[in-house]
Amino acid sequence: MEEIWKEASVRGYYVSNLGRIKGRSGKIMKLQKKERDKENSYLHIGTTNGKILQIHREVALAFIPNPENKSDVNHINGDKSDNRVENLEWNTRKENMQHAFKTGLAKMKKGFESPYHRLTEEQVEYIRKNYIKGDKEFGSRALGRKFGITHSRVLDVINGIRY
Repeated sequence: MEEIWKEASVRGYYVSNLGRIKGRSGKIMKLQKKERDKENSYLHIGTTNGKILQIHREVALAFIPNPENKSDVNHINGDKSDNRVENLEWNTRKENMQHAFKTGLAKMKKGFESPYHRLTEEQVEYIRKNYIKGDKEFGSRALGRKFGITHSRVLDVINGIRY
């Protein structure tokens, strides 16, 4: 495939349909990943004026029409380092997340694996042992108040949907 260059969103930088960037000097720049998350981060460069250019967004902005004004750029094959124009598409945030779950790139975490979990194992055990439907002290509403969660979350705990 022939490499085509177009101006990037920052003046003086150019992006190619193959996912490469040329700097102000005309040299092809070395792409970087975030230090703390090298396996899961997007390729980017830092510009001389302090901006960070995410390569996949630059390729999409330069080469892919976005008539519906969608906000996210999706890697069709799931490889965040493959920034060729044919591997990218504009998506909504919802479409992007659906793609990630469908392709196995993201997995639903529940219970103690979730970063949003609020209950300890002991609290979950307490709820399951003591729940009494409709009870003023041990019903779902009362247990929810006791642990700072909604009554529907208590029912999810009891039914094994969460935790």
